[in-house]
Amino acid sequence: MSIALLALLSGCSSNPTEPGNNKSIESQFGGFTTSPETPGFGDPTLTASAADEKPVLDPIAGLSLVDSLLADSNSGIYHLRVMWGRIPCDSTVMSITNWNGSLSISRGALIVRRKVRFEHSTDTILPRTDRKVVSWISQTGPNSDGIVVDVIVPPARWNLDSGVTGPVTVRFETGPYSHTFLLSDLIALDTIVSLEDSNSVAFHSFRYERMVCPRGFLNGHWGYDSSGAGVFDGMWTSRNGLIDGYVRGNFGTNDSGKKIFFGKWIDRDGRFEGLLRGFWDAKPNEHADSMAFLRAGGWFRGGIYDANVQLIGIVKGKFQSSEKRPNGFMQGRWKIGCFERDDDGMKGRDEDRFEDHSEDFEHGMHPEGNGHGRGGH
Repeated sequence: MSIALLALLSGCSSNPTEPGNNKSIESQFGGFTTSPETPGFGDPTLTASAADEKPVLDPIAGLSLVDSLLADSNSGIYHLRVMWGRIPCDSTVMSITNWNGSLSISRGALIVRRKVRFEHSTDTILPRTDRKVVSWISQTGPNSDGIVVDVIVPPARWNLDSGVTGPVTVRFETGPYSHTFLLSDLIALDTIVSLEDSNSVAFHSFRYERMVCPRGFLNGHWGYDSSGAGVFDGMWTSRNGLIDGYVRGNFGTNDSGKKIFFGKWIDRDGRFEGLLRGFWDAKPNEHADSMAFLRAGGWFRGGIYDANVQLIGIVKGKFQSSEKRPNGFMQGRWKIGCFERDDDGMKGRDEDRFEDHSEDFEHGMHPEGNGHGRGGH
């Protein structure tokens, strides 16, 4: 997404902050500024993670029926990302878990957009023979696999799949874990389910709106570096799971005892897109079971700011990490504009009053994440 588009949505000038003002911005965003970066922040591990996500040419997307559904403004379109396996990665694991399974919708169509970490020798998306079902073969060891899917729901007047009654449902089904979702769940889904064998399943999704209100995902790592500083980084993705850029940041507790984070979002070429700051806390999510309470997990929520330090968007997500797993996992959702809409669980400007908490971000972070593990320009 270009800075010009962000400025258009926020109603602010698209001119970048003068270099002389970067020092002021640095003090407000934990050391991060609006200067350009090396692609992927110069981190080969981060850029390599993007290579783990492969686009899928799903033949279902070429069906005339599906084209008509996508063209109908009354169709519901949801973007769903599912990951399964060791979340976060656990290099000590030697056993293999079989995740052969499927994703299905009771009425409508599914389009596979991307596959994540599928190894050619053991994992595959099976040939599509039914627009309502996606099936796969997947085995995981110390890492995880996943898919990114568009969920398309026709308006009632289409009378599609007329033999099906009741509400539209989407079902994830594998040997280790299965769950059925209602469409209302997919509007603002962001959860990590922990299983007793230390595997996990991570879901996050949003509903696509036919308006100028960009939305997408971010996913990557959240944990502690060798100095004990809290750090995170990952990919910034847009509709259809396209990787638009990268995010990097740090988190910790400030002198006032507030758990805060800072970050920077760049495009794939390293150009500045936005600054992040907000709050986080450690606690199990709403689907936590007894095993989840034994792990370090939590949430983060904050604002996205342009080069003129104007609030232009919201970021929100979950993480799992511990000192024993420095490469912990994080996932989240972002949106630009549409602050007053809360149907996606991301109402922002009035509810969280990020602007009124500026003083919370002017105190340095320490021990739990001192903000000096990795910086930005």
